[in-house]
Amino acid sequence: MISRLTTSRTCGAPANGRGPARTGDAYAPVRAHALRLVRAAAAALMLSVPLAMPAASPAQAQANRPDTAARSVVTGAGSTLVFPAMSRWAAGFQQKTHIPVSYQPNGVASARSQIDEGAITFALTDAPFSAADLDSYGFVQWPLVFGAVVPVATVPGVSRLELDGDTLANIFLGRITRWSDPAIAALNGGMKLPDIPIVVVSHEHEGGGSTIVFNRYLSVASKAYADALRSARGKVPFRGEPVLSTGDLGVAVTVAATPGAIGYTDFADATASRAPIVALRTPTGTLTASPESFTKSVATLTAGLNGGLGFADLVIDPAKVDPSSIGGWPMMATTFVVMDAVPQNRDNAVAALQFFDWIYRSGGEIGGSLGYVPAPQNLVEAVETLWTSAIIIDDVPLWPPK
Repeated sequence: MISRLTTSRTCGAPANGRGPARTGDAYAPVRAHALRLVRAAAAALMLSVPLAMPAASPAQAQANRPDTAARSVVTGAGSTLVFPAMSRWAAGFQQKTHIPVSYQPNGVASARSQIDEGAITFALTDAPFSAADLDSYGFVQWPLVFGAVVPVATVPGVSRLELDGDTLANIFLGRITRWSDPAIAALNGGMKLPDIPIVVVSHEHEGGGSTIVFNRYLSVASKAYADALRSARGKVPFRGEPVLSTGDLGVAVTVAATPGAIGYTDFADATASRAPIVALRTPTGTLTASPESFTKSVATLTAGLNGGLGFADLVIDPAKVDPSSIGGWPMMATTFVVMDAVPQNRDNAVAALQFFDWIYRSGGEIGGSLGYVPAPQNLVEAVETLWTSAIIIDDVPLWPPK
């Protein structure tokens, strides 16, 4: 039996979760309580961080003009991992410029279809398009922000839990099924853990960035997981009866509300829902998820940008770059923006670029307060140079705005 918890979030529109209980469903009380937590956590994300409003750049001043705001509507979709920051950024940008930004965190796969159909102004993806696909579809892609994926678990009587990659992989493979398993106890100083079942909470739609990052990490930590992942064609290869939730926040609140549960989600939603974050045991020590460990990971990657590192290379792959060796968190996502190189609507495309310019220059404090790592200045300069050379209508660059 598979139980589902469904939630829905769109910035610029109210949260609207749906999760009717079903007769004979053992998880119905969990789901009802979790849905209440989803709404409370979503509201907390919208209210807890004050909006920072530095002086406008020339591009932002252009966006402030009433005629620009009246003509423009920016729509986007994709990554759930970055939604907590996107909701705050959209509100801040609209307050400053009066240009509405609507963003639907419906997952990477859906957003790729929407941008291909011209239904949205931009897509956010945590799995970058290849150079061949960008050329084939006529898209332009660049990195926006960096975010962390964290394992979360609620184990009664345990305030701090440590797991290594191999043990975490065996839990999601269904090989370790109870919290009293000796392998878990050994990683926690022989602590006596409750003899209760492990309830795995997974993402109902597995094409999102959190799943991509989680799978990437466990594939490096465990050959068995890597083999199972290939057989499952990229889906989490759990061989049991998971509880399925929609989106990172849905997973976080379900884990927080369910004794014995474990899952993975983004750092911001884990913090908002108060889901206990699992520490990672590595060969070089124990890692704790924190803004400091996230920043160390990003620094190992972006430092090479001036040496010719391409945007698509800005993906933290533990098989290639192991940030844990310097205390960096290994489960990090780079969120990329994808737009048409020749946009269908000039005003909306220009407004979207002004929105991203505002994020780069004025949104760092908001993102940082939620645990995201902003793009460094050398990366921002490279991105805006790309805009000038690659996003063009009738031989006229859309950036900087005229």
